[in-house]
Amino acid sequence: MKVVLLGGSGFVGSALSRHLVLGGHEVVVLSRNPAGVRAPEGVSVRRWRPDFPPPLEGADVVVNLAGESIAAGPWTRARRDRIYNSRVETTRSVVRAVAQARRRPGLLINASAVGYYGDAADAVLSEGSPPGRDFLARVASAWEEEALRAADLGVRVALIRLGTVLGRGGALARMALPFRLGLGCVLGDGRQWFPWIHMADVVGAVEHIMADESLAGPVNLVSPGQATMEDLCLGLARALHRPCRFRVPPGLLRLALGEMSSLFLNSQRVRPDRLIAAGYEFRFQDLAEALGDLFASSKG
Repeated sequence: MKVVLLGGSGFVGSALSRHLVLGGHEVVVLSRNPAGVRAPEGVSVRRWRPDFPPPLEGADVVVNLAGESIAAGPWTRARRDRIYNSRVETTRSVVRAVAQARRRPGLLINASAVGYYGDAADAVLSEGSPPGRDFLARVASAWEEEALRAADLGVRVALIRLGTVLGRGGALARMALPFRLGLGCVLGDGRQWFPWIHMADVVGAVEHIMADESLAGPVNLVSPGQATMEDLCLGLARALHRPCRFRVPPGLLRLALGEMSSLFLNSQRVRPDRLIAAGYEFRFQDLAEALGDLFASSKG
């Protein structure tokens, strides 16, 4: 298949493009700065300005991962606007390009996030659970609404609600840094549910969605092995052979980070029901095993 990938130079996009090329697919990454993209061998990179509809001619599958990082800095009003617009406006542009294509792609895989559910305490969340009401929930809801407009054009649309992706880099590298410095801590009371997924299962699940035409609409991309924030922090300590001596109270996190503290304090007990029903077999269901795989070379 020919796959056109937006957001292909990011943490997830780079891993996905490499995986798809190795699987025999033709991959084209669209970027505003092609010269700055370190694309895996076999991946084509083409220039694209986000304020123009992306070139999708000939694509069988479009994967849209584009969006401003939610953890790049404090959520000022300007940054909230960039987080929202970089997702909603880009997706609107993608759907416009789908409508204009002489041969429309058969599938749009559009990123979303488990932030869709907001803070849900101990409730078990499936793809049919209602959205939350906080900032990230509103962003995810609007993001998905734009993507679903492609379904009216006869395109299968899969909305991949990603949990925290654990890989060599990304969020996990930032979380691990305090532990490497001997300053490991549990964030909040530690009882909040932490939806996670190993990068190997992100790319595997995306390829599964490409092949399985029954998968349309929201699809939770999280491991079935549920874990809390305390499980994650203690697991990091063990994997890195470092202590975890401290706890950061929820109030202190809210004082330091404001609304952005929801990234660490929201509790989301998310299940990947639709992937399991579709027969996807997860490589990593145990958090300790996933962390052990990613930090296998750490010696303490």
